[in-house]
Amino acid sequence: LRYLYLQENRFTGRVPAKLGTLQNLRHLDVGNNHLVGTIRELIRIKGGFLVLRNLYLNNNYLTGGIPAQLANLKNLEIL
Repeated sequence: LRYLYLQENRFTGRVPAKLGTLQNLRHLDVGNNHLVGTIRELIRIKGGFLVLRNLYLNNNYLTGGIPAQLANLKNLEIL
């Protein structure tokens, strides 16, 4: 799986951390939902998101700052 578009679905709850285990994922869009939690919860899987280029989390209810672990996502172009 390389592209996962889940935007504008009125999803609630936390962003599933299991998404971080999708090692071939290049594009993840979960924007415009009702998701809660932190970005840190999403990217805490060691070795996850190795080739991720685009990460859209906009217009949710995420809290906390931008974690330093984002620097480990070497291919990330859009946040």
